[in-house]
Amino acid sequence: MGRIPFPEGPAMSKRHRYLIDYLRKQPNVRIFKYSSSWKNSNWKNPKEGYYKGCVYYVNNLYKKSLVSVIRVSVEACKYLKKYYKKGDKNVVLFSTLLQLEEIIPYIYAKLLGYKIVFDIVENYNAAGVKLSFNMWICEKMSSAFYRGSDGFFVISTLLKDLFDAKCSVPSCILPNSTPMTYINQKQHFSKPFKVVYTGTFALKDGVRFLVQGFNLFSQKVDSELLLIGKGELDQETDNIVRANASIKRTGYLSEEELRIHLTTADALVMPRCNSEFANYGFPFKLSEYLSTGNTVVATTVGDVTQYLIDKKNAFLIPPENVDAMAKVLEYIYTNEDFAIQVGKNGQAVVAEFFDVNTNGCKFLEFIKKI
Repeated sequence: MGRIPFPEGPAMSKRHRYLIDYLRKQPNVRIFKYSSSWKNSNWKNPKEGYYKGCVYYVNNLYKKSLVSVIRVSVEACKYLKKYYKKGDKNVVLFSTLLQLEEIIPYIYAKLLGYKIVFDIVENYNAAGVKLSFNMWICEKMSSAFYRGSDGFFVISTLLKDLFDAKCSVPSCILPNSTPMTYINQKQHFSKPFKVVYTGTFALKDGVRFLVQGFNLFSQKVDSELLLIGKGELDQETDNIVRANASIKRTGYLSEEELRIHLTTADALVMPRCNSEFANYGFPFKLSEYLSTGNTVVATTVGDVTQYLIDKKNAFLIPPENVDAMAKVLEYIYTNEDFAIQVGKNGQAVVAEFFDVNTNGCKFLEFIKKI
């Protein structure tokens, strides 16, 4: 449950979808996906349907009103009752923050006998995080409801330490999953050299350091930078983007369009900042980048160094460092054969840590134990 569109959508939509891809193939597993967020026009999901012909899902339209909260809550409770099966292990998976329309379904699920599990991917209580009043309310409510849960999936070591300290229920580090369907056979870089970033443009994402570093790099090398996603850039960074014809903003793209850009990139960049909030999370884009077998640049924040080794399966640089960004792009460009091989080595990391079947099995085994 949660405000996560399905089947197409942002990183959390993919996180859930790849888990469902594994679970739907397992015996004696029933799945229903309920979303209270159908208002985002970036993804053209049906109101309801059957994913892969077997998993029923609903995208309910949520509006900011008391009537909408009640309507969505009541509908969610109807589905909870419909899909509850006495004698089975019935589980509801909530996302990081409980939204207002999820409070009644949470309580009703407990009363019916469901196990309550949260999938935690962010720490909204981290230093420097500014929340709207609505988000602040949700964060405080969620903290109280966490204590009544039966388990947690978390995306990072720091989040596991945090929830192990505050709650006396089991937790499990569950990395993002990424299917690896592309065999990289690249032998040479493109002309112009193609650098790609995907995601949001929030401060934690470090896009300004990528833009400024690329701006220096592009003065020496025929290159282009694609910024795929949406968000507001600070004024200085926005001015650079407008002045440099080699930098292009695409907005959100369909998954097929995104796949094309990821697989044809020469360098895929994850430039996260060294904020407390960023260190608690783990960027979905990183596993997605690695799955292409193209050269990846990542900043050393959070759990990144637990998965990647500099110049073995990625190029690692310190966060918030414009010069380091410019220099690593130049190094990659001038060491073509080596950089291409490093990129191909990244697919082994996906096979070991981010495989859909491995993490799906990990998910299911944890559920069975709670």
